[in-house]
Amino acid sequence: MRTIVIGIDPATKTGLCAFDVVGTASHLMAFSEVCYEGPKSDYGMRLVWFMDKVATFIDRAYNMVGRKDAKARIYMERPHHRGAAATRYGYGYDAMVHIVSYQASAFGLKTEVTRVHTGTLKKYATGSGTATKDEMVEAAVNEMSKVPLEVGDEVILKDKITDNIADSYFLAKYGAEIVASEAVPAEELN
Repeated sequence: MRTIVIGIDPATKTGLCAFDVVGTASHLMAFSEVCYEGPKSDYGMRLVWFMDKVATFIDRAYNMVGRKDAKARIYMERPHHRGAAATRYGYGYDAMVHIVSYQASAFGLKTEVTRVHTGTLKKYATGSGTATKDEMVEAAVNEMSKVPLEVGDEVILKDKITDNIADSYFLAKYGAEIVASEAVPAEELN
């Protein structure tokens, strides 16, 4: 079974990344950063915008691999408790991802959502649970230099990797490694 693993770093500037996992092998297939440009005070529209961007990215990932026999796992940062507005948006984004997951499942696209603590993600990416944004970007640039320059229909410009793309990349890679570790190696099937 093919699994699309999607990493989401939810925020006003949202990082999205997808890995394609078949058996125990995985590869980076797409990434994007989208930025909300509407009124800052419009909480509802920001959440609708976010839901649309996530749904479009999931649909794009499914179309890249073909929809048959594919499922998706979404790995996203767990909402933070660091002030009223940030907490409200964090849980709003979390709810939107679950709504998109439910809607995708209703259309036959099997999805599930897993939340990852920020400290866990930072430790996975850099070895330190307290890594800075710059350290996460540096780790992502180093990692992404190991993959082909063209990913899907995008070209990786290493000087354009933002902290949002870095976080979403490591969320997707973290999830891809979990999915691959759960796969039964081909030699064990015989």
